[in-house]
Amino acid sequence: MRHLLLRAAAVVAAVPAPVAVLACLAGCGGVVSDGAGTSSPPATPPAVSGTNPGTPPAPPPPADLANDDPLAHGRSLAVDDAFAFVGSEEASLARFSASLASAGTPLSKGFFFSIVLDDTSTYAVRDGRFLVRVPKTGGAETILTTVAGDAYASELRIAGESAYFFSIVTTGGLEHQTSHCTLARMPLAGGTPTPLLTYDGCGRLVVDDRAVYTVRGNDMLAIPVDGTTPTVLSTLTGGDLYDLAQDATRIWVASLHDSRIFSVPKAGGAVAAHSTTLGLPRAIIADRDDLYWLEIPADPGGVARADVKTAPKSGGPARTLLSNVEGAEALAVNTDGVYVAGLGALHGVARH
Repeated sequence: MRHLLLRAAAVVAAVPAPVAVLACLAGCGGVVSDGAGTSSPPATPPAVSGTNPGTPPAPPPPADLANDDPLAHGRSLAVDDAFAFVGSEEASLARFSASLASAGTPLSKGFFFSIVLDDTSTYAVRDGRFLVRVPKTGGAETILTTVAGDAYASELRIAGESAYFFSIVTTGGLEHQTSHCTLARMPLAGGTPTPLLTYDGCGRLVVDDRAVYTVRGNDMLAIPVDGTTPTVLSTLTGGDLYDLAQDATRIWVASLHDSRIFSVPKAGGAVAAHSTTLGLPRAIIADRDDLYWLEIPADPGGVARADVKTAPKSGGPARTLLSNVEGAEALAVNTDGVYVAGLGALHGVARH
């Protein structure tokens, strides 16, 4: 979204106020280019009658940009500062500008899940069986590996020069279904996966350069990337643990069972409570200072909708960035914005 600042500078003076607000999704009051490749702070606003001299007026609520291109309807999402990438329900991997100002560009055909990015490429699970790489700028898809037999792949993550994922085989009927899961590592360039751990009932995972972190039963595990013996970091309570996020030192957990968010030190230790939500938290993201998540009403009453929430990791009340987003499925953040994809539209809103 950073380029919105440049776009805003060109159009704000020439458009009506409602359109100007949309152009300033990233926040027009950040830095102003002086045209010589450097930036300077914006001028101090004039004093407003009835306030302390020199005190700027309160900023308006952040604008919600929405793109309802059919390619924007999807269940998987990843963003960088230039583009948003969506696993579209139209059976394609689609790329949108971070401003969401134009139609999507299809990059590859198929159903794409677990999209992750590095500097030049998108990586994803396609059609449940293929782990693939597609250049961000477009070009030929490369199949990195194929999951064999009746298994399907899930939870693709990358760290360093390796990719990690679950290979899953399900048995039993709908009421008594069991997922038999193998956590595997493979070279990011492609090749034969190496099994790290096999167990039943896998969930979400996050990975850094030292370990893969996931929940087995109620145990938060750290599985060394070299495949040595896993460590139980903490035993959790409540069950129904849904989503994980990480920062440099902690694993953050969104629990559906008791509608709360808490964290576990990567080094092991006591669980730290963060907040209790009014609904069901999922799709949690942790950055340096803040948490972001989707919050689904405890009783959605028909069409699935969710609010986009944020709160400081240090504690404090949650704020709502977007309300009542229809069919919300996936959440992502970049330097300036928060994005949510689902079955309605692709939305973007300023982080602060």
